[in-house]
Order: sequence, then C-alpha cells, then structure tokens
Amino acid sequence: MKKWILFIVALIIVFSVVVYLLIPQETTISIIEKVNANENGITRLLQDTSNWKKWWNKNSLSHDAVADSSGNAYVIDDIHFSVTEPLYKGLKLLLTSGNEVYNAQISIIPAGIDSSYILWQLKIPTGNNPFLKIVRYRTGLQLKPAIQIFLARFVKFVQNIENVYGIQLHQQGYADTYLVATKTIIQKQPTEKDIYKLINSLEDYAKKKEVFLPNGHPIYNITQWKKDSIQLMVSLPITKPLNTEGKFEFKQMVKGNFIVTEVKGGPWEIQHTYQKLMQYFTDYHRTAMAIPFYRLMNENPTKSDTAQWVTQIYQPVF
Repeated sequence: MKKWILFIVALIIVFSVVVYLLIPQETTISIIEKVNANENGITRLLQDTSNWKKWWNKNSLSHDAVADSSGNAYVIDDIHFSVTEPLYKGLKLLLTSGNEVYNAQISIIPAGIDSSYILWQLKIPTGNNPFLKIVRYRTGLQLKPAIQIFLARFVKFVQNIENVYGIQLHQQGYADTYLVATKTIIQKQPTEKDIYKLINSLEDYAKKKEVFLPNGHPIYNITQWKKDSIQLMVSLPITKPLNTEGKFEFKQMVKGNFIVTEVKGGPWEIQHTYQKLMQYFTDYHRTAMAIPFYRLMNENPTKSDTAQWVTQIYQPVF
C-alpha cells in the first residue's frame, strides 16, 4: 500500500515538474501575419479606433463582431477587445473572456515600403498550481480563433489602398499636350470667381484663334509668388500649337507620369484631398517632381456652387 502511495506521490511530483517546466507562470501566444501595405498606413488605421467599424464586420458571415455599449470595446465570439494604449508602431489591448482578462500587444514590423508584418502577442498568466496552469493555458488558447478573425478582417481591409487614404489613386499620363495659358497675381487664395475669370478669357481667345476644343477640360495651378502674393495660372487644351500673344501663352505639356485622384467639392475639399495624396507620397517614398495641377471635369458646373465641382488632382511623380 505504501508503494502505491509513494508511486502516486512521485507521479504527482513528476507531473508538477513537467508542467512547471513546460508552462511558465506567464506564457505568450504569438501570431504573425504578412500584409501588403505600408507600415505607416497600417498603424494609422489600427490606432484610429473610430474607424474600426468600417472593417470589423466586413465580409463576416458566421461570426458576430460588434461594438459594445461603451463604444470602446469590440466583441468576437463573446471575447471583448479594448484598446488601452497606442504604441509607436502598434497598440496595447485587453481581451476579456468571462471573468478572465488578458494583456495583448499588436506590433507593426516593416518588411519593405509596401509590405509589413502584424505581430500579435497575447500574455496568459497561469500561476503556480500545476492543475490550474493547464486549465488557464487551455482557456487562453481558446482566444486564438478570435484573434485570427480580427486579423483576417483587418488585413483584408488595409490591403485596399483606398481604405487607407480615403481616396482612389492611380498612375497615368496626360493626353492634352497643346495648351493656351494665362495667369494673374493675387493677394489671397484664389476663389472660383478668380479661376473662371481666367477660363472665360481663355475660351474667348481660343475661339477667336479657331483652336478651341469644345470638350477640353481646363487646368490650373497655384504657386506662392512672393511673400504676400500668389500666382494663379489657368490653361485650356487647344487643337493645335499657336504663337504666344500678350498675356496668352502657348504651352506644350511634357508627357510624364502622374498620380491622379478625383474630388467632389470646392477649395477646402480639394486641399484636404491633396493632403491625403501627399500622405501616400510620404508613406511610399514617392518623389513629387513638380507642383500639382487641378483639372476641372464638369462640362457646365455652377460656377458659384463649388459643391458641384468635380476636380482631378494630377501630381507629377518620378
């Protein structure tokens, strides 16, 4: 009988030592996922939890994933995800499952200009009791599927460049190479009246010279002229070259590459969209070769109502 007791005691000791060696007091589950997106864009989207609702339920058919009543936590399979602290390239989170709370961290690791890794680390406290160690470790492992769902949704969303920058971007050339241009120096940011005043003068001149292109889209650019003045230049596509005459100059557009986006709205919307475009240039280390120009796409817009403007921004790119 004593032998059996000694055997059981020895077995418990061996079991405890093995569990102690294999499962420390706190263990970490790591999941890593490669993403075809720039590290800075990923970080901004991840840290801006106000935008999580855009991708949280995206293309989800079999799992509920909603914000709770506080608006600060999100839920997958009864596991609550709450952000506690932004990091330089990532986030700290709490995952709550029933009465258990787990610390987690997401780190963004660059793999190139247009690719990154997302590293998710989940800490599971197991304690000293060998039997509770196993129970807590197995319970912690049950969080892994919810984390994988989180990553799958986020990765699919962030790999669409339009979701990252909020605008459509594409690279193309510019077809209208013959232009007639005129410019003016003003003391303030140009308004629609300033722009259309020059457009109207160009149209009259092009019709007079019989080079008017009925479906041509005017373009304009804005440059700082002196400390307290701005140059506004407007150009109009024409059918053939002509000589420069007075304030009307012949311009021939050099064929090149442009990153192009389109915006609906007036000067504020155009400037806001341009800032997003420049954020893309910064993230992807693109080189802006010159100042941008703006192409008015409306055939007959209401000149005084800039909300009806449709404008394409052309940024020359190396």
